[in-house]
Amino acid sequence: MKYFFVVLVSFVLFITVLPQAGEAIVIVGDVGSSTEHVGNFEGEFKYSYGNSIATITVKLKNTTPLPATQSYITGFVFNNPFTESIGVLNYSASHPFLLMGGTSFNNNGISASPFGYFDIGAALGGNFLGGGFPTTGIAIGDTGEFIFEFTVPDQESVTEQSFLEELSSGASPDYGGQFFLARFKGIEGVDAGSDEVPANNPVPEPASLFLLGAGLLGMAGVGIARKKRS
Repeated sequence: MKYFFVVLVSFVLFITVLPQAGEAIVIVGDVGSSTEHVGNFEGEFKYSYGNSIATITVKLKNTTPLPATQSYITGFVFNNPFTESIGVLNYSASHPFLLMGGTSFNNNGISASPFGYFDIGAALGGNFLGGGFPTTGIAIGDTGEFIFEFTVPDQESVTEQSFLEELSSGASPDYGGQFFLARFKGIEGVDAGSDEVPANNPVPEPASLFLLGAGLLGMAGVGIARKKRS
């Protein structure tokens, strides 16, 4: 009975840690891979669908550390994993970020040099590399939320992982393709006052969670085997 309980608990933990459909994933800035190594962020990326409507929700908190006394997130971009271009039906934002490309996104339509070309995004003035006053962006310590709603033919075949695997194209060799990139402006003491910060691998990683669950089940199985031999 004791080992049955261990197996049951292990199984529950295993199911719990596996990513579920429509479950937000955590994204954090990879400062070491940014252009100026100053700006930083943390947030969530969530994809869900229902009633023929697909929704992407992006939450970003500006976590730029001292000694920077001012820094503003002024835009972000990511990529389209669907087989076709997507058109946005509705868009809402907590900050005055305009959609880039209007309501229709084309593959590789957004330049984010040196990280290459991205498909989808929003920014002040509708321009990822410029446009708008930085102070209307997401200030240090503040959080912004952005919601995209659209229709696509294959919405059920796409998950959050699909977005993570879709990388930008045409990036400079020193930077490489990225799945998500945030733009910072208004930074004091930095050339041009800007920084471009890609997202690090989401945490926790699904593969690591799978191994954790499998390990728990394995430990329980060994305990049962020993019990039977004794």
